[in-house]
Amino acid sequence: SIGENADSLLDLEVMQTLREGDTDQLRTVGYASQRWVESQWKANFGKYFQNISAQFVAALESEFEMVEDLQTWKQEIERDARWMDSKVNELIPEFGPILTWSHAIANGTEGFSYNWTRSLLWENAQPLSVASHAGQNPLMIIAFKQQNSSVVEDMCDYAFEHGLNHLKRFIEVAEEEDAERETALQVVDQAWPLAREGYEVLRDKIGPALESNQSLISVASDWTLGGLPNMPAAPSSLPVPEIGIACSVDDRELFLEGCQELYGIFDKAVGVVREFEPDVVPADYQVPRPSENENDGVTSYTYEQWTNSVPLPGWEPRLVLGNDFLVAGYSQRQVADMSRKQEL
Repeated sequence: SIGENADSLLDLEVMQTLREGDTDQLRTVGYASQRWVESQWKANFGKYFQNISAQFVAALESEFEMVEDLQTWKQEIERDARWMDSKVNELIPEFGPILTWSHAIANGTEGFSYNWTRSLLWENAQPLSVASHAGQNPLMIIAFKQQNSSVVEDMCDYAFEHGLNHLKRFIEVAEEEDAERETALQVVDQAWPLAREGYEVLRDKIGPALESNQSLISVASDWTLGGLPNMPAAPSSLPVPEIGIACSVDDRELFLEGCQELYGIFDKAVGVVREFEPDVVPADYQVPRPSENENDGVTSYTYEQWTNSVPLPGWEPRLVLGNDFLVAGYSQRQVADMSRKQEL
């Protein structure tokens, strides 16, 4: 008789789902009202960036109170934090209640969870085509379709536009040695554009190439079976959990173009390191490219260095790219299994 209903919690409309279940064997029931769920969001994320900025500003005022234009910087920090929080609030979902319960079955319990909150991050999709790359015998899969968010893109653009100013001012006040301060500022000036360039490649090339926004995480079950009596040995399974990911691909060539541009940015980053620490990076060093092996229009990318780094049979980190999918993992057996299109 507690909660959002004046008479009985069980009389709530959302409880109809529970009443239709196997109530004779109920073991646990959990309920959270829409009002409570919304209050938790507001408490944790309502002023997230403003709360963090308040702590940062307090530390600045206590440690660097003599810094020139500290009050101006403080106002800029608070302005940017308010702007970011205003964008976070645009991502607030349509909250609803949450209901969970479990009931006894012959050899344990079975549980259910219902959440009536409408997420702005996920999109309903049936069927999820990426589920055909979950593998032959997954122990657990999580498959989902993300929604594109212009709000998140706006936040990233804003962070790149204003973040450099805050980072450089922090270096100026925190680094006491003049030479170290000058070097740090020069590194940031050269590294920041590379970070932005990488973000733009992800936004303009990699993202559109994966426009369907379907992703899957699969945990294989074969690794759990190897030591059981009277059970066939798993085919080259690793003695550790095998975890792979799969994504839908809409434009294979655009994806490859974006990856090539990212490698170019990595090479530029090596150049920045070489400029400031010439002895650290050999003059002819380039970020290594993966080995490629193509078979029936499907290309497999591997790094010999990564494969040889772990002395386990079946260990081979790789990415497999087809016309409409990519699969990545570290188990040779699982990646090959997930690369074959098959019904769950």
